[in-house]
Order: sequence, then structure tokens, then C-alpha cells
Amino acid sequence: QESMALLSAGAGTWPPLMSLEPLEPRTRPATARHGATPRLRGSEGAVAGDRRRHLWTASCSCAVLVSGRFCANRSRRKLFQRRERQQLCSTASSPAKTSPSTPMQVSEKSVKWLLFASCLSLLGFTLPGPALPGIRSQYTLPSWLTGLVASSMSLGMLIAVLYWPHKSDSWGRRRVLVLSLFVTSVLYAVQALALNYVGFRYFVLARVVTGFFAGCNPIFKAYLADVVPSDRLPFYMVYREASATMAFIVGPTVGGILTMYFGITAPFLATAVAHCIGVIVLLFCVEEAKRHVDEEGTPNYEVEEAQKDDWPLLLKVFAMSFCYVVSQTCFTFFMPLYLNDVFQLAPGGIGWCLTVTSCAVLFFQVVVYKPFEKWKGLEKTGICGAVAIFIGLFFVAYTNVRSDKALLCIGVLFYAFGSATFPTTVPTLLAQSVPKHRRGRVLGWDSLMNNFGRVLTPVCLGFLYGRNRFNCFFVAGSASLLVAVLLERVRRERTRT
Repeated sequence: QESMALLSAGAGTWPPLMSLEPLEPRTRPATARHGATPRLRGSEGAVAGDRRRHLWTASCSCAVLVSGRFCANRSRRKLFQRRERQQLCSTASSPAKTSPSTPMQVSEKSVKWLLFASCLSLLGFTLPGPALPGIRSQYTLPSWLTGLVASSMSLGMLIAVLYWPHKSDSWGRRRVLVLSLFVTSVLYAVQALALNYVGFRYFVLARVVTGFFAGCNPIFKAYLADVVPSDRLPFYMVYREASATMAFIVGPTVGGILTMYFGITAPFLATAVAHCIGVIVLLFCVEEAKRHVDEEGTPNYEVEEAQKDDWPLLLKVFAMSFCYVVSQTCFTFFMPLYLNDVFQLAPGGIGWCLTVTSCAVLFFQVVVYKPFEKWKGLEKTGICGAVAIFIGLFFVAYTNVRSDKALLCIGVLFYAFGSATFPTTVPTLLAQSVPKHRRGRVLGWDSLMNNFGRVLTPVCLGFLYGRNRFNCFFVAGSASLLVAVLLERVRRERTRT
């Protein structure tokens, strides 16, 4: 009735209850909505509600401010870290520009020819591989005696790696390399003649004598350590490993073809020719490394005499080298037999499989190693490589339980990655831990440990291979796990120092 009276009186406004008088403190006008019941201004409930809204607004503002500052600081930190990483990568990718005071002591061309000669010198380990099943069949050899074919040459190298690298410190690296390759060239021809005309016993004896002059692998590493600055040494060491991988690519394929068409003596004659070519390359294309000279080109006899060998580190590195050789020798020596026994492959197929494996190793060395080493560092890269070797040999061993070529390919890929990323770690650590005038001797001791492994591994794993092929490859892979543990200890010690 009151509303009707107001309308009839012409009052088009709300009752005085909603008058536009000044608001009381801490209040604000409420927006009138159609059909809403207006509330009283200045009431105690309205004041408390406004206070809560003010508090909520203030807290939200503080939260937004704090989170904004946190995000801004975090983005600035990320930007700074990204710029720092880019600066480090650019510094590492151009060592020649950042360190112009440390040039190589010989020409780049000389180092390349040396790597080529290193590849030729290793063909003696890869060319005769596909002929091994034929030698076993011709002489009806048991597994352990077949292993003696590989260990016999390593037995002779036990003496060679102690004598020739030490002599290269005083005689000169190139002179000793020429002598070693020339004599082994003649003796590989003697091995071929012994297989054809004398017999297995004299063939093994010829391999032992060949080993007396075949310990030149550490001399190639010592040459690189002498002429290459320390900041670029890991990359040139992996190039040397890549040149060795080329021998494992070319050797099995050529050796398999020669064995199929010309018999088991043809790979040994081809090895003799390859060593002759290596002698010519060393004589006319490789410069002699300067001895007892630092990176700036000045003599440093007093500094080198004052330097001491880090024996605790050296002993760990020698143990790592021995365990790695156990895994490597298992794959190199028993893989041809395994492919023949489990997958019934002929010598040509064995050579093709080993060549594909070596191609994968070369790909990881040339394409993957350098960015991976910059990302993880020298020691962590070696740890990843050792673990990958264990995984690869485990998959290869499991194919004896389940004959699956896909598992074999997976295992070979893991092994290839490990063989590309770990071997550079050992000579680099050794070269960084001893003075220059003792590098040949220390790298010779490392090769001594390697040859102990090459002598013991074929015979010991030969017994396991004859009884259970799975145990043979699994035990060899477990040695690489021990390598990873030792290398992690070395990494922590070097980090603390």
C-alpha cells in the first residue's frame, strides 16, 4: 500500500531508506540489483565484510608481488646460466683461438699420417679374425687351445710393451715405430708360411716372437701426448681410437673375403703388406716428436724432474685398463666364434657383422663423443661408456638363451657406444698424471696390464665358453662394471683436489 501511495503521488524514487547521503567511514555503496533486497549502510556487518575484503585484497597483492619477484629472479638466473654455458661451449669449441700460445710441436699433416700408420699397425689384430674358425677346423682345436691363438701374441707383447715404449723416450718415437712395424711385417709372413708348411705348434711360436716387436700401440699415444697441447689431447686421443676403429672396419671385411677366396693364410700375408706400407708412411710423412719440451717450445728439464707420478691414481687407472681389456678381448675374440656357433654365419657374414659394429663405433667416436664429453666431462663420459659395455655384453649373452637377432643388434649398439666413449679416458688420465719424459714408460706399463688381460682372458674365458656361453659374456661384462666403480672413485678424488 505504501508503494502504491508513492507511485500515485508521482514519486519515482526509492524510499528514503536508500538516500544518497554521505557514507559512513569504512563503507562503500552497494550496487543495486533489480529484485535485490537493499542492505543498511553503516551497519556493523557491512563494516566487518569490508574489512575482510580489504585484507583479502592486500594479501593477494602481496602474494602476486612476491611470486612475481621470485619468477623474475629465477628467469634472470636461468638467463645468466644459459649465457655462461654458451660462453663455455664457445671457449671449448675453439681451443686454438683461446690458447694461441700452445701450438702443436709438429704439423697437422704429420699427426694425420701418424694416425694412418696407427690404423695399419692394428690390422694384425683384425685381418686374421675371420680365419679363426678355419684354423680351428683345420687343426681340430678345443676351445681353450683356440684361445691360445690370440693369447700367444699377447704373451710376447708382455716383454715388448716394457722395452720399446721405454726406449722411445730416449731413441725417439718415430725411430722405434719404424723398427717395430718392419720386423712385425716380416714375422706375419712367417706366420703364414708356418700355417701352410710347418704346423700349428710353430705357428703359435711365430706369433709369440711377433709379439716381441708388436708393442707399438703406447708409442703412438705417447707421440700424441708429446706434440698435442693438453687442452686438445682428449679429442686427438679419440681420433687415434677412431683410426684404430677403421682397422676394425676394414680388417674383418677384407679378412673374411681373403679367407673365403684364398684360404686361411691370406689375411696374414695381407697384414705383412699393410705393415710395410706403415713403415713407408712413417719414414717419409711423419716428423719426429721433440722430447723434453713444454707447450711454449722451451726446454723444461728442471720442471719435469721435480714432477712426481701420482701413483694412487696410476694404480686405479691400470686396474681399469685391465678390466676393460677383459671385456674388449671377449667381444673381439669370441664374437666370431659365437656368430658361427649360435647363428651359423660363414666367414663372410662374420666379417660383415664385425664391420658393421666397427662402423657404429666410428660413428659414436666422430659424431657423439665430442659433444658428450663437453656435456658430461672426461670421467663421467668414461663411466657411461663402461656401463654401456656391460649392458651390451649382457644382451649378447642373453641371445644364447633366446636366439634373437634383434637382441644381438641392441647389444652390439650398446657395446659400440661404450667402446667409443671409454677407451680415451685411460691414456688421457695417464698423460695428465706423469711428466712428459716418462710418458712412454708409463703408457708401456699400461700396455703391460692390457697384455696380461689379453693373455689370461682368452684361456680363462675359453673354459667358460666351452661350458656355458652366457657365463662367458656375462663375466666379461661384469668387469666393465668394476671399471665404472673405479672411475667414479677417481672422479671424486680429482674433484676434491
